[in-house]
Amino acid sequence: MLFYSGTIQQYIKSVQQRTEWSFKQQEVKKNPLLEDMEKARKDFKMSMITNLLRAGKRLTSEEKAFLRQHAPDLYHQAVTVEAERDSFKKALSGCRTKDAADRLYHSQTLRFAGEISYVAKCSAPTDAKQKAINFIEYRAAAIGEAYREFTSEAKYKKLPTEAELREKAARAAAIEKAARDAARAKALNEKMIEERKKAERRKEEKKREEKFLREKIFWEKMRIKSDSKRRSGSAK
Repeated sequence: MLFYSGTIQQYIKSVQQRTEWSFKQQEVKKNPLLEDMEKARKDFKMSMITNLLRAGKRLTSEEKAFLRQHAPDLYHQAVTVEAERDSFKKALSGCRTKDAADRLYHSQTLRFAGEISYVAKCSAPTDAKQKAINFIEYRAAAIGEAYREFTSEAKYKKLPTEAELREKAARAAAIEKAARDAARAKALNEKMIEERKKAERRKEEKKREEKFLREKIFWEKMRIKSDSKRRSGSAK
């Protein structure tokens, strides 16, 4: 049973449209001229979609639906190309430098070149080989277009190069070394100052000891002299 949502008028209109389409299809089959025109339209549409695939462009839902109806094999190729493109774009987004993104792209182009070389040398029929090569070229074009899109984005332009990272790391290392050297020099200077202070304190202590000793000797001499005078006075 056919379930239809909406008003009776909409249902009637839908039936009329399907009926008109059926009549048109019958007219095309009955009229060789209309049949040729329809074939030319399909061929033009197919050529346009093929050119889009060769240019690495994304297909619209309508274009994929057309392929699904009229060229199932090419439709599956287009779906595969789109999935590979999205996977590659995700991988590009994970790159931390421009060099990494560039290497990723070039590795893909080398892979496609290797696949084309392999297909060209295999013993498959010429038609099959050409279809396989076309498929590889569609994939390569999509990857190239994804790479061009990515390199035009602000995210890519903000990525550093590996040379810039090395220079930044070198500057950071130089700053860190300068800081260590400054800290070492400061510690050495503080140690020298402390050593001088200790030497000055020892010098002052020695001076006080020498002064104390001189005073002690002086007063000892005075005591001896005084005792001598008292003994002389007692003898008289």
